[in-house]
Amino acid sequence: MNGPTVEIAKTVLAASKAAQTEVIVTASKNALTRFANNTIHQNVAEEDTYVIVRAVAGKRVGIASGNDVSKSGLRRLAKTALEIARRQMEIPDFPGLPAPKPVADVSAYSAATAALSPAKRASAAVSIIRPSARKGAIASGAISNESSTLTAANSLGVLATAGRTEFEAMAVIEKDSGAGCAAGISTDYRSVDVRRIGKTALRKCINSQNPREIEPAEYAVVLEPQAVAGLLAYMAYMGFGAQNYLEGRSFLCGRLGAKIMHDSVSVWDDGLDASGMPVPFDYEGQPKTRVPLIESGVARSVVYDSYFAARAGTVSTGHAMPPGSTTGPLPTNLFMGPGASSLDEMIASTERGLLVTRFHYVNIADPSNAVLTGLTRDGTFLIEKGRVRYPVKNLRFTESMLAAFSEVEGVSRDRSLEPAMLGAALVPAVKMSSFRFTGVTQF
Repeated sequence: MNGPTVEIAKTVLAASKAAQTEVIVTASKNALTRFANNTIHQNVAEEDTYVIVRAVAGKRVGIASGNDVSKSGLRRLAKTALEIARRQMEIPDFPGLPAPKPVADVSAYSAATAALSPAKRASAAVSIIRPSARKGAIASGAISNESSTLTAANSLGVLATAGRTEFEAMAVIEKDSGAGCAAGISTDYRSVDVRRIGKTALRKCINSQNPREIEPAEYAVVLEPQAVAGLLAYMAYMGFGAQNYLEGRSFLCGRLGAKIMHDSVSVWDDGLDASGMPVPFDYEGQPKTRVPLIESGVARSVVYDSYFAARAGTVSTGHAMPPGSTTGPLPTNLFMGPGASSLDEMIASTERGLLVTRFHYVNIADPSNAVLTGLTRDGTFLIEKGRVRYPVKNLRFTESMLAAFSEVEGVSRDRSLEPAMLGAALVPAVKMSSFRFTGVTQF
């Protein structure tokens, strides 16, 4: 196992005089084509190698980072991390760095995505812009591709390295009083239908003209995958990590093993599943494992890194975040199980409710009860007697996700991979019999 990032890691380990040393090296190439007002206005590319060193001196830990990868720069980084460690307070329950474990070989790299040219990104953007312009609408969004290599190593023998690629396309299309949004993500750009993304956003924009105001209340909802992914991502952030759980701030506290959602709801994290955005190890070089979070409505587990696993008397699940993160371990490869319905069937079965494209400006109101608040956005429609009747002005929701996901009446067979906070989520559309809306907007 060799390569530039591995050699960088080995150089730091050789130079470090700390009792234990950990090195994270990320070499990345990122490119972005951004458009607004039906015009491509930005094309940028960046290449960088970033190194994070964690030095351990007894029960003290220091972290230093930088992108000077010369030998002198790496030696200086190792020295700085140790100097910082010696000035820190002790962490009495710090278990030391983790020992090496076998890491699975997961394919997450697409040469075609890595080599995607500015011209092809521009062509993808134009496939969104032109149909919008013909309809008198305004398209904005971005097309991006990234290739990276992540290496995690430590002085106890951990040495894990993997390459990955990522392609993401997002479009927001506006005209007069309507707006629509769609997005897609994959390791391989050929798996993302950019034209379909543009068509979906344009269709929602056209269909959402002249929205009517309705009263805030509890409505049945049919949530499209974008909306479901957004809710799950916030649930993951506030409740599925070991730090929040062990510190008593998670909605899973006192609820593990208990029924907290409908039988049809199963949620898990799996960094090895190629249908998502896989990555075989975490930022400690520990192997990713499939972690059941919710199984048929029952709360099962949270994710761990080595520190919080030691505190809990268990083992790491491979979910360490980068050194210096204050969030603790988090799930970044989310999945929700499919159901037996379809989006059209769920709409047809709704007497009166709302079809929601996505949520925006979501915030955590009460993490202990999984209460979120936010706004609908870019396509919200009233359903009556099984048909989408007309667009409505956006609404503010304030709702417990435990309550909402306990009211699930339908889950779609089809799932889509959606960009989400911290990563991506492969999710279905979901129908809920009750979802609480507490305010209205003027748009």
